[in-house]
Amino acid sequence: MALVTGAGGHLGGAIAHALAAGHVLALGDLDDAACAATAARLRMAGAEAVAHGVDVTDAEAVASLIAQIEHDLGPVDVLVNNAGIVSTAPIEELTLAEWQRVISVDLTGYYVCTRAVIVGMIARRRGAVVNVSSVAGKRGGGFLGTSAYAAAKAGVLGFTKAVAREVAPHGVRSNAVAPGPLEGGMTAGISPAARERLLAHVPLARLGRPEEVAAAVAFLAGDAAAWITGETINVDGGILME
Repeated sequence: MALVTGAGGHLGGAIAHALAAGHVLALGDLDDAACAATAARLRMAGAEAVAHGVDVTDAEAVASLIAQIEHDLGPVDVLVNNAGIVSTAPIEELTLAEWQRVISVDLTGYYVCTRAVIVGMIARRRGAVVNVSSVAGKRGGGFLGTSAYAAAKAGVLGFTKAVAREVAPHGVRSNAVAPGPLEGGMTAGISPAARERLLAHVPLARLGRPEEVAAAVAFLAGDAAAWITGETINVDGGILME
């Protein structure tokens, strides 16, 4: 069974769709209606998917949700931490409240959800956690997200490696993807001029599609990646080229 957070958004929905062939799906999102719509689309396509409204920063709510999911659907074998928000404020305008909110959702929320499922994964000696980071976490922002967002997404990369190192002896894996700018979502409202400036940094000269990131997530979650842990796959059109 796979749990995907942020499943009401463009990327979360694509990830859920990519995992549907091999998993019963539990979908979580702060936006109940959007999450329910994703689940409905998946069920129409023949998948088994259940939607839940959840705030990933609320540890008690997450723990309660995991208990309910595992009672109704079975143990969580795959967790995709995808819920997130963006901050575009320059540092001189970034308020402490905004900083704390972004770190809370984009980093602490990953800890909260991971902590809620990892004990069971360790006990069963199987499981995969896939975290959605961003190229912003590696290059220090510079496109849409600024310092708060970049700091949170960089933290996700360190968290991914630390968890991987800690749980590897128990047969549990932790990996990440680092998407570049994607069609829809955060880029939906940018001007044509801003879009051209953005594309100037992308060697493949186009924005990515959520489905392309979702394919990398599904790979890391699956048996084909059984000997991969602590790694990050850049899905970014060549921006980072490490």
